[in-house]
Amino acid sequence: MRAFRENTAFAAAILPAAVVGLMLVAACLLGAAVVGVSGGSSAQTLAAGALAFVAIGVVVCLALELPLITLVRFAFIASFFFKADLNFYKLDEIEDPSGFNLSLTLVTALVLLIYD
Repeated sequence: MRAFRENTAFAAAILPAAVVGLMLVAACLLGAAVVGVSGGSSAQTLAAGALAFVAIGVVVCLALELPLITLVRFAFIASFFFKADLNFYKLDEIEDPSGFNLSLTLVTALVLLIYD
């Protein structure tokens, strides 16, 4: 029984170091995934990094049971002050907003429409 208590104390002492090590490995893998998905373009790298940041933020908010709809409401209001459009498929080279565009205003408006 004494050996079990000693092993438990050792495990409790090494647990923080193991958690930090796993977080560093996960950060390196996430960075490699963002760069790999982006294909070398700086705009795509920035978009993939922002998407990863938002995904991690959503997971943290869900884990801490924080209300996400408040953040969506603030993002909807903030989306009117800057242009956050992603053009996935361009149909016509002459017109600027042609093709399949996805904007932050559209995404947050749809989320608010579904939630409220």
